[in-house]
Amino acid sequence: MDIKLIGNLINTLGAFFLIASYLPQITMLLKTKNSNGMSVSFWVILIIGMTGLLINMIISGASLMVWLTQAINILLAAIVLVLVLRYRKGCWMQPFFVTIIDKLFKIWYNNIVT
Repeated sequence: MDIKLIGNLINTLGAFFLIASYLPQITMLLKTKNSNGMSVSFWVILIIGMTGLLINMIISGASLMVWLTQAINILLAAIVLVLVLRYRKGCWMQPFFVTIIDKLFKIWYNNIVT
Protein backbone atom coordinates (compact mmCIF):
# COMPACT_ATOMS: atom_id res chain seq x y z
CA MET A 1 0.00 0.00 0.00
CA ASP A 2 1.30 3.45 -0.92
CA ILE A 3 2.48 5.57 2.03
CA LYS A 4 0.70 8.63 0.62
CA LEU A 5 -2.59 6.73 0.53
CA ILE A 6 -2.11 5.66 4.15
CA GLY A 7 -1.40 9.28 5.09
CA ASN A 8 -4.57 10.45 3.34
CA LEU A 9 -6.65 7.78 5.09
CA ILE A 10 -5.23 8.75 8.49
CA ASN A 11 -5.88 12.43 7.73
CA THR A 12 -9.48 11.70 6.73
CA LEU A 13 -10.08 9.62 9.84
CA GLY A 14 -8.52 12.30 12.06
CA ALA A 15 -10.61 15.01 10.39
CA PHE A 16 -13.77 12.99 10.96
CA PHE A 17 -13.06 12.57 14.67
CA LEU A 18 -12.00 16.19 15.07
CA ILE A 19 -15.21 17.48 13.51
CA ALA A 20 -17.35 14.93 15.40
CA SER A 21 -15.79 15.99 18.70
CA TYR A 22 -17.69 19.30 18.62
CA LEU A 23 -21.12 17.68 18.35
CA PRO A 24 -21.48 16.58 22.01
CA GLN A 25 -20.53 20.08 23.22
CA ILE A 26 -22.92 21.81 20.83
CA THR A 27 -25.69 19.36 21.73
CA MET A 28 -25.13 19.89 25.46
CA LEU A 29 -25.21 23.67 25.09
CA LEU A 30 -28.42 23.56 23.07
CA LYS A 31 -30.13 21.16 25.50
CA THR A 32 -29.11 22.76 28.80
CA LYS A 33 -28.92 26.38 27.59
CA ASN A 34 -26.21 26.87 30.20
CA SER A 35 -22.58 27.68 29.47
CA ASN A 36 -21.45 28.73 32.93
CA GLY A 37 -18.05 27.25 33.66
CA MET A 38 -16.95 27.33 30.04
CA SER A 39 -14.06 29.64 29.20
CA VAL A 40 -14.78 32.28 26.57
CA SER A 41 -11.10 33.15 26.30
CA PHE A 42 -10.26 29.52 25.44
CA TRP A 43 -12.60 29.55 22.45
CA VAL A 44 -11.44 32.99 21.27
CA ILE A 45 -7.74 32.02 21.48
CA LEU A 46 -8.46 28.66 19.82
CA ILE A 47 -10.28 30.32 16.91
CA ILE A 48 -7.49 32.89 16.42
CA GLY A 49 -4.86 30.14 16.47
CA MET A 50 -6.75 27.90 14.06
CA THR A 51 -7.35 30.83 11.71
CA GLY A 52 -3.61 31.53 11.64
CA LEU A 53 -2.95 27.88 10.83
CA LEU A 54 -5.57 27.96 8.07
CA ILE A 55 -3.98 31.03 6.49
CA ASN A 56 -0.60 29.30 6.62
CA MET A 57 -2.06 26.15 5.05
CA ILE A 58 -3.56 28.11 2.17
CA ILE A 59 -0.37 30.13 1.58
CA SER A 60 1.89 27.07 1.74
CA GLY A 61 -0.26 25.17 -0.75
CA ALA A 62 -1.69 22.45 1.48
CA SER A 63 -4.27 20.23 -0.13
CA LEU A 64 -7.88 21.39 -0.33
CA MET A 65 -9.03 18.59 1.98
CA VAL A 66 -6.59 19.62 4.72
CA TRP A 67 -7.52 23.28 4.81
CA LEU A 68 -11.21 22.58 4.26
CA THR A 69 -11.13 20.44 7.41
CA GLN A 70 -9.47 23.31 9.25
CA ALA A 71 -12.12 25.75 7.99
CA ILE A 72 -14.90 23.46 9.25
CA ASN A 73 -13.04 23.17 12.55
CA ILE A 74 -12.99 26.98 12.86
CA LEU A 75 -16.69 27.20 11.97
CA LEU A 76 -17.67 24.65 14.63
CA ALA A 77 -15.49 26.36 17.26
CA ALA A 78 -17.17 29.67 16.36
CA ILE A 79 -20.59 28.05 16.81
CA VAL A 80 -19.55 26.85 20.27
CA LEU A 81 -18.25 30.34 21.12
CA VAL A 82 -21.51 31.95 20.05
CA LEU A 83 -23.52 29.44 22.09
CA VAL A 84 -21.27 29.96 25.12
CA LEU A 85 -21.82 33.71 24.90
CA ARG A 86 -25.53 33.31 24.28
CA TYR A 87 -26.19 31.04 27.24
CA ARG A 88 -23.77 32.62 29.71
CA LYS A 89 -25.71 33.79 32.77
CA GLY A 90 -24.79 37.28 33.92
CA CYS A 91 -22.66 38.07 30.88
CA TRP A 92 -22.97 41.75 29.96
CA MET A 93 -22.88 40.77 26.27
CA GLN A 94 -25.69 38.22 26.51
CA PRO A 95 -28.59 40.51 25.45
CA PHE A 96 -26.55 41.75 22.48
CA PHE A 97 -25.67 38.22 21.30
CA VAL A 98 -29.15 36.85 21.90
CA THR A 99 -30.63 39.59 19.71
CA ILE A 100 -28.08 39.16 16.90
CA ILE A 101 -28.16 35.35 17.00
CA ASP A 102 -31.95 35.25 16.98
CA LYS A 103 -32.13 37.66 14.03
CA LEU A 104 -29.49 35.72 12.06
CA PHE A 105 -31.23 32.43 12.81
CA LYS A 106 -34.57 33.82 11.64
CA ILE A 107 -33.00 35.16 8.42
CA TRP A 108 -31.26 31.82 7.80
CA TYR A 109 -34.37 29.79 8.60
CA ASN A 110 -36.76 31.94 6.54
CA ASN A 111 -34.49 32.29 3.48
CA ILE A 112 -32.67 28.98 3.32
CA VAL A 113 -34.63 26.34 5.17
CA THR A 114 -38.15 27.28 4.09
